[in-house]
This record gives sequence, structure tokens and C-alpha cells, in this order.
Amino acid sequence: GTLEIRASDLPASVCGVPEASSPAAFQGNLDDMEKQMIFQTLARTGGNQAKAAEQLGISSRTLRRKLAKYEKQQTGDDSQTFLGTLSAPQQRYFRVALEVPVILQVDGVQIEATSVNISSGGLAIKSPAPLSHGNTVEVSFDLPGASSAMEFKAKLAWAATDGLVGLSIVEIHPALQRELQQWLVEKAKTEGWVGEQTTR
Repeated sequence: GTLEIRASDLPASVCGVPEASSPAAFQGNLDDMEKQMIFQTLARTGGNQAKAAEQLGISSRTLRRKLAKYEKQQTGDDSQTFLGTLSAPQQRYFRVALEVPVILQVDGVQIEATSVNISSGGLAIKSPAPLSHGNTVEVSFDLPGASSAMEFKAKLAWAATDGLVGLSIVEIHPALQRELQQWLVEKAKTEGWVGEQTTR
């Protein structure tokens, strides 16, 4: 069988989080485990990279380097820019805290969940029902201030045992993608991300 390593099996110094936090089940190799741990920590810190790096016990620069690597693996190109002066990895992992009802359609079953935060690449949610890797999930919710409901298809990126789930967008209408990006641009300006020079 497959050996399953849980966050609770690792010392707190490795996890960088208190041992009392909910353990998450990881599958795959060490790189996958590290990637899932980074994504979960980013979700829990609302996309705050400095806090996430601190909780993970690594430097902010190391975290940015790892995010850049993941972005390159996903797109094959990290040169595109669409959020002002944010780098591509920052765009993808810049998260805005967002708590709104989310409707999920999975294999014809409707699940009512709640969003935790959102980025240009996906959504972290609290789901009352477990989601499986490989399933395509139809997602719909109202983005505050947006002219139309957000709807897209996503896949499970990671899942924690406390019901926190990360979804990666795999298919979205270009007009909705632009609206989401513009909404994030405004949030980035509000939170002072745009214009900040970051060493990669």
C-alpha cells in the first residue's frame, strides 16, 4: 500500500505551525507534499506570503522562489503579467479573503460551501463534503461588486482534514477571467501590492 505521511507525523519545527493545528493528509512524493503544505499555509494566511513563510520556517525569498517554480511548471512561462506590476507568481498566489456562499456541482451533486479566499488561479473553500482528486467541479458564486456571477470549472488542488479545500481554475470564460483579474487588481491596489518592487 501507499505510505501516507500526515503533518501530525512531522515535528512542529518542520511544519512551522503549532502541533495542535489540524493535520492534513498528503499524497505523492516529497515535492508534492511540500507544494501542498505551501498552498495550505498560503490559504490559511489569506495569501500573506510573509506570514506563510514564517509559519513554514523558510524565508520570504525562498517562498517566492518556490512559487515561481510552481508557476513555471504550470504555465511553462512566467513572463505574462496582468495584475499591474505584480510578477506572475505573485498574481497567481495573491489571495483576497472572501467569505461568500459557493455552489459546487460534482458529478451531478450540488454542494453548498463557503469561500475562504480567492486568487486569479483558484479558490480556497470550506466544504461540508469531501472532494476527490481528479474530479472536475463546477463552481459558481457572487463576487462582491462584480456585474455577473463567477462561474468556472475547477479541479481539487489540495484538501485538509478540517474541510478546507483548494480548487484550481481549469476553465473559465475569458470575460469572467478579466473581471476577476480586474477585481483582484483593485484589491491589490487597496492592500498596497501593486507598485511594490520584489526581488525574485
